[in-house]
Amino acid sequence: MAPKPITSSASNNNPHPPTSSSSSSSNTINTNSNGSNGSSGASSFHNRHGSTISILSVPLMDPFYRDLVALKTDHTALYAELKRTQQTLQLSYQDLMMAQERSKRAETDSGRLKSQMETIL
Repeated sequence: MAPKPITSSASNNNPHPPTSSSSSSSNTINTNSNGSNGSSGASSFHNRHGSTISILSVPLMDPFYRDLVALKTDHTALYAELKRTQQTLQLSYQDLMMAQERSKRAETDSGRLKSQMETIL
């Protein structure tokens, strides 16, 4: 099916009508039968593959898109903090295990020294 043009004209109550020589032309957007403008973006990907709408099709100034970007930024920051916390926890656990091992060795040494002193006295 051939593309059908969609035209828009300036409103009659526009306080600043166009003054250039191109003011008599209209704005035309060609669309095909499925409503897309023929671009090769996410909407045509959707038409070709039948998948859900991609985030690429959302305008940058859309409030939901801004919220999504903010949530992704927050998620990234929280994930980085989680990884740092996990690493700190792992290092603390290793320190604890080494301290427990030293404590056991010190207790063994203390018991051995105590028995040596008893045999001497």
